[in-house]
Amino acid sequence: MRFKSIRAIVTLSWPILVAQLAVLANGVADTVMTGHYNAAHLAGIGIGAGMYATVFFTLLGVLQGLSPLMARYYGAGNNPAIGKLVRQGVWVALGLSVIGVVLLSFPRPILEMAQVPTEVLPVAEGYLRVISWGLPGLMLARVFYIFSPSVHKPRAVMLINLCTLFIKIPVSYVLLRGRFGLPELGGIGCAVGSMVMFWSMFLLSFGLLFIEPYYRQFTIWHGSWKPEWRILKEILHLGLPIAVSQLVEITSFTFIALFLAKLGPHVSAAHQIIANLAILLFMVPLSLGIGTQVLVSQALGAGDPRRARANAFAGMQVSVCIGIVTTSIIAILNIRLLKLYTDDPAVLAIALRLLPLLVFYHLCDSVQGVAVNALRAYREVLVPTLIYVASLWGIGLAGGWWLTFKGLSIDAFNIAAPALGPFGMWLAAGLSLAAAAIALMVYLLRISHRYTIDYGVLEQK
Repeated sequence: MRFKSIRAIVTLSWPILVAQLAVLANGVADTVMTGHYNAAHLAGIGIGAGMYATVFFTLLGVLQGLSPLMARYYGAGNNPAIGKLVRQGVWVALGLSVIGVVLLSFPRPILEMAQVPTEVLPVAEGYLRVISWGLPGLMLARVFYIFSPSVHKPRAVMLINLCTLFIKIPVSYVLLRGRFGLPELGGIGCAVGSMVMFWSMFLLSFGLLFIEPYYRQFTIWHGSWKPEWRILKEILHLGLPIAVSQLVEITSFTFIALFLAKLGPHVSAAHQIIANLAILLFMVPLSLGIGTQVLVSQALGAGDPRRARANAFAGMQVSVCIGIVTTSIIAILNIRLLKLYTDDPAVLAIALRLLPLLVFYHLCDSVQGVAVNALRAYREVLVPTLIYVASLWGIGLAGGWWLTFKGLSIDAFNIAAPALGPFGMWLAAGLSLAAAAIALMVYLLRISHRYTIDYGVLEQK
């Protein structure tokens, strides 16, 4: 059972990983192109992309409520119900798009509150306003991105992401530099490229729903498109807590950069390198988590809680094993890897000391990233959200700020330590993920065991 589960998870997850890396490549391409163009424009798209990611991934969390529902229906063989969820998911995506476009179209108050430099502010503002009009296309495409892996077609998402990446890069470059008689838009040209990419994702996704024979069994185009409040309520019941979880995750990570900015440019640069590696490494547990969630949901839909439990813990085993391998490679390469980012000796010295904390951070991430997705398959979303709030905000941000700037003093145990600087923030971040991983794994053990026992009682009856 365990080997079959591992093979199924890897088969489903690797195309999702490639798709996620293609998304990362989008941001890397913008950074490289703009970095060779103008420093103010680079800073502008960096700020704009950060704000956009916060809004988008929070809204996407609501849409993620579709995933466990679709996969359960697939496991139960109820294909028409999946088609109905796709149609209702379109309404959810459109409603979320309206919220996102409004939030992103008027960013100046937040940018001014953040004291963005005057030469950077118009680039960040223009970037956000332009990319906001691509959000509806991306949200609609994400309905397909959730649907397709849920019915064992993850490669379609991978191919669409790769194809649209090759559309986005030349469009961004031409408008960034003003080639072929087109206007030179600078960093805002990258936002236009992203907008074109997002609508291309939508066209390709829904085009596939028309032409791919495999999708016809779900009768997506033959049912009613009217909003059905019972289904919408079910999606929101799962999706809203997931959205809060993702907001907590994003802010707990992005706020570290804001806190450490007070310690000077060398610390900020070193943090940026380690943070970039952390995001890159997280693509593996994220992809495995999505694959695990789908397979656990399908097993539950098929009435097989034992297979669901085996899939959940097989996903964590694969994630941890890959995490050990990748972090070992990073530990061995250490300074050689860091020199790919910078030659500044002061930055390298700080980043090198943070590297062991990255190893600890990612190993904890490898557990919690799969565990939280497995729990979503069981439709357990509220308790994981509370765990995130307590650990990531409580231990990670509050504890990290204290260790970074105040140090540690416990008179009862005669413990005293000075302020730890950036090491305090990353230590607290790692401890927060460790706490989340332990709590989520214990809760998953409890929930999966309860499902197995309840099903056994039903079988006896």
